[in-house]
Amino acid sequence: MAAFSSASPPLRSFSRTRTLGAEHPGTLESKNSLATLYWRQGKYERAEPLYQEALDFGESKKAVNRKALLRRWGEALSNRKLFGEAKARYQAALSLDPDDKDTHRCFRHLGNALSSELHFSEAIEQYRAADKLYQGTNSADRSNLLQDWGDAPLD
Repeated sequence: MAAFSSASPPLRSFSRTRTLGAEHPGTLESKNSLATLYWRQGKYERAEPLYQEALDFGESKKAVNRKALLRRWGEALSNRKLFGEAKARYQAALSLDPDDKDTHRCFRHLGNALSSELHFSEAIEQYRAADKLYQGTNSADRSNLLQDWGDAPLD
């Protein structure tokens, strides 16, 4: 077990997938984590197929954490300034479960992507939706939303 815990994240993810099997629910999180790691390392060509594999797997199993996967993928795309693609991932995440406790994050990130594309009125609509949800959760992250909202000029 010591060799496994000291292994690199890609090796742990591969080993976990191999151990649990391609159809195990833990495989989705492993692929998602590995994709995020590659993305942070700038290895986009390795990350993109893993995000897609994780999403395909999650959709086939109706996995509950597909929304988090789509949000993380959207964040990764936003970081590369691929706002149109990021917007599509956020919208897909929002379509899955609009009442999820993390929905405010999707609205906020979608607002940021729209603002980056200079669609300020649409961004403000997303910020309003996020704020309504933030108020209901008393999230400490609300101050970040308000700052993003304040940074978006009016059309």
